[in-house]
Amino acid sequence: MKILNEKKLIIYLSNQYLDMKKIINIDDLEEYFKEILKILKETYNIEVFGLYNVDVYIDLEYGMILEFEKEELDFEYSHNQIDMKIKINYSKFLYKTYDLDVEKNDKIYIYKNSYYIEKIKNIEFYEIIYKTDEIIKKGKTIVI
Repeated sequence: MKILNEKKLIIYLSNQYLDMKKIINIDDLEEYFKEILKILKETYNIEVFGLYNVDVYIDLEYGMILEFEKEELDFEYSHNQIDMKIKINYSKFLYKTYDLDVEKNDKIYIYKNSYYIEKIKNIEFYEIIYKTDEIIKKGKTIVI
């Protein structure tokens, strides 16, 4: 999880901890996200109430990345009320690397002097990139 400021946070949910089959429709997503926000409120003492724009990035191999951004309004919500505007984005996540220690047949994108790999074995050594449209469209592609 990244807390960018008190109004924006990013949550990484890998398939290891997420059952995509249980989340079938937008109402299921909203209830699931409300539960996540309640846990964050209890665990990290984060003020969580109001209207949130939630951008959901889904990659079937990785899972989901959620961007919560609190919307500024002219009125106040009560401290236990949460509403959401959810936008779902299906994306191919890429993994930024600084060396080319890759497996045979790996697809690599080169974009703005950085390397991005489609598949990895150990995620802890890479930065997950979930807004990948520009990299995939404009990057140079090579296969090792």
